[in-house]
Amino acid sequence: VYLAMEAHTGAPFAVKTLALGQNTPPSAAAALQREIELLSTLSHPHIVRYLGTAVVDAALHIFMEFVPSGSLAALIRKFRRLPEPVVARYTAQVLS
Repeated sequence: VYLAMEAHTGAPFAVKTLALGQNTPPSAAAALQREIELLSTLSHPHIVRYLGTAVVDAALHIFMEFVPSGSLAALIRKFRRLPEPVVARYTAQVLS
C-alpha cells in the first residue's frame, strides 16, 4: 500500500498495488474482484472509502481513502495491548 496525492487538490489517498501476471492464481484474481465489488458498495464513516481502480503496466491499483492512523490490526501489532478506553471506542465503531 502506497500513499499518493491527488494532483488537483493535494488530497492524500492510499493506493493498494498488486502485480498481475501469468503467475496470479485464479483464486487471487477472484478474491480481488470480490474485494473491489464489496468496497464499492460500502458507505460508512468507519469504513475506508473506495475511490476506484486502474490497471497500469500489469498491476492492479485500488484507490482508497487515506487513513493516517492505519488499520486496527496495525495498531494492535504496534502497541500490543490497547488501553480499555481505546478498545471501547473502536468496539463502538465496529458495532455501529
